[in-house]
Amino acid sequence: MWVKFNFNIRETKETNSETSPAVEDAFLLSRRRKLACIHQIKPYDVDKSTTTMLQFKTQLSTFTSVIQLAKLRNITIIDAKQIRIRELDKYSVPRKTYRDNDKLLGKYKELKGTLTNKKFVIQLLPVPEQLGPNDTLLFVQHRDLKTKVNTPQWPITHELIHSGAKLIHLQNAFLEQSETKMGPAILHGIAEAPDLVIAKWFPDTLTWKRLCKNKNNGQNTNLRRSTRKNRGKYSHQNQNKSLKMKYNLRDGDLLAFVDAKTLGGVKVEKIEWKREEDKLAEQYKILANIGKNKKEKMVAVEV
Repeated sequence: MWVKFNFNIRETKETNSETSPAVEDAFLLSRRRKLACIHQIKPYDVDKSTTTMLQFKTQLSTFTSVIQLAKLRNITIIDAKQIRIRELDKYSVPRKTYRDNDKLLGKYKELKGTLTNKKFVIQLLPVPEQLGPNDTLLFVQHRDLKTKVNTPQWPITHELIHSGAKLIHLQNAFLEQSETKMGPAILHGIAEAPDLVIAKWFPDTLTWKRLCKNKNNGQNTNLRRSTRKNRGKYSHQNQNKSLKMKYNLRDGDLLAFVDAKTLGGVKVEKIEWKREEDKLAEQYKILANIGKNKKEKMVAVEV
């Protein structure tokens, strides 16, 4: 079966401020930067029943637009595994990463049907992709408690590969230090887990939630939400564990972290996580709902 892919290329470089509007608040700037780094390319037809993910990536590597972007990024594509394919969500955020290169496209449940409502993004990597089946690809920002600013600014963020369902596993990824990798916490002078405070951004509710420890000191806090399918599995091991599975970490989630040593007299529960664009997004959402309600009332009167 042939299917048409609507592809974009995600360019993780600074956008040109000269093209920005004269008046632009933090929310509009964030949205423009997010959209400006995604360049649409022509739709592409592929036979899902006979094409593996690696073969698909190999075909994409021959696209003129992909070759041009690679040159712009000073990346030499010598292996098709240097192409990462992800889905874009409704907020234009790269989410699910397709990582099984030997799998036929038609075998992915997410790729069934005509895909008319799905958008995909290509990311070029300097080295071949080595994500494992249980790895989660996260975006990470450092929050400065004095300036109330997160860096790097979205969408230019740290990328973090996290494996494991417990909070301690996530902390270890932040604190990783080796010849080839340096965790984002290490880059900001945080060397120990007790000094690391992490929160997750929930775009649907425009809220940040701290990934906190549980009563048994956080070692068994599960970061994946309990579902009907796995609830029995976890309750068989420890019935109390399933009650702690309140963080549904998945590809594309945005995390922020702070250094507990900089809290001063502020309690960890009182940390202000919201960025300026988050506060403005709340205001825009309220205004949009007001406008929607007014429109519905007008329609009701006309009828």
